Amino acid sequence: MTSPPTPEGRRHPEPGTQHAPRHRQRPPRPPEAILRRLDLALNNLYPGTTASCIYSILKGPVGGPWQLHCVSAGHLPPLLITREGDTRYLDGGRSMLLGIDPHAPPPQRHRNPARPVHPLLYTDGLIERRGESLDHGMPRLRQHAAALARAHPAELCEELITGLAGDSTDDVAVLTLRLPPRTDYAVETAAHEAVSSGVGLRLVHAFGWPSIHPPPGGPPWSPATAGVRELVDGTLAEAEQRAREVAPRVDVTREVTVGEPLMVLEIESRTASLVVVGSRGLGAFGSLLLGSTAVHRAAYGHCPVLVVRGRPNPTGPVLLAVDGSPAGERAVEFAFAEASMRGADLLALHVWNTWSERAYEGPGDPLNMVVDIDRLREEEKRLLDETLSPWQTRYPQVAVERRLVRSRIRPALIEASHEAQLAVAGARGRGGFTGLLLGSVSQALLHHAHCSVAVVRGKE
Repeated sequence: MTSPPTPEGRRHPEPGTQHAPRHRQRPPRPPEAILRRLDLALNNLYPGTTASCIYSILKGPVGGPWQLHCVSAGHLPPLLITREGDTRYLDGGRSMLLGIDPHAPPPQRHRNPARPVHPLLYTDGLIERRGESLDHGMPRLRQHAAALARAHPAELCEELITGLAGDSTDDVAVLTLRLPPRTDYAVETAAHEAVSSGVGLRLVHAFGWPSIHPPPGGPPWSPATAGVRELVDGTLAEAEQRAREVAPRVDVTREVTVGEPLMVLEIESRTASLVVVGSRGLGAFGSLLLGSTAVHRAAYGHCPVLVVRGRPNPTGPVLLAVDGSPAGERAVEFAFAEASMRGADLLALHVWNTWSERAYEGPGDPLNMVVDIDRLREEEKRLLDETLSPWQTRYPQVAVERRLVRSRIRPALIEASHEAQLAVAGARGRGGFTGLLLGSVSQALLHHAHCSVAVVRGKE
């Protein structure tokens, strides 16, 4: 989310008319064309021979939505199995056996919007029984498949063959795969945040070439790279559609930007109120925040960064990791504002242990070899109260649960994220070294939290 673009951001307008490259990769043939060519080949190579065939193509971006494009020549229809145990046969796209009439019109392909399911392909040997019609075998397959809906694909195939074709003398082949559900809802989350904050939504695709080095700020397209333009435009268009479904009144813009993704993230954050990213990608954003100098630069984003991870449509309170440090003050402010906008409670969790005791107050003070647990507990409670009180006055509508826990800090916060819809942490807390860009707590949450995580930098 951002204010109007500035030259500083090195953003580029939508590409204008470009000369098409001389050689374009031929698009894949549709399933019905493949089936037609197989029919002609069978007729030429083995005249008078017939065969059944099923040909399917599964299309869709990572995480969905998926479409199953399927055509069949005299073959039994695929069975679709949902994780809830619902089953149905995929009708349509069927024609006569191969080899009967190669000049017959090809079947129309059937496009099915596939939910997270097992598409199951099988030969008739799986369900045929002597003296029995397929009308009995097909319902029996549905019944067995429904009972195995949550099984691993390999287990599903093995159990179906054992249960249905144990005494079959015919050849049996079974093929299935599991379509994973979407786990990355960064676009929808960003749209919700834009609605709540009353700002626009800017969708940015960072575009870099490992073997081509365009000058910074240069146009993203050239004759050498135009082949992927359709793919990138389609990805952004699909993201814009999802955003408008969630927030139809929000001003949504999209843009392709040249540059290394983390560098682009840092530049975009200069004019944004919030940067929202998914946890997947090139190694997942949490992993990208660790390591090289270029990666560290992302931790210096000029606004809060929200990493979408965990379960979809989470409920529960906003979890605030309270450390009581001056650097964490902005994280406290962000957590209260988010809880207010979301209409959620705030769970302010302060985890302490004997390592919370400072070894000395000044260079001349002796080391404390014995820790007074009761005194330390009271000090940590006072720190929690002093951190929250001003913000509770400012946000009286937010119900706050103060939770003081003696435990290991990172495991306690990760465990608490099970019940939260958002975890908020400062970029760096009281512990560690001043020069570190991300503290161990924020790193642990980015890697292991069970909900989305917002990392908020403190004041310079």
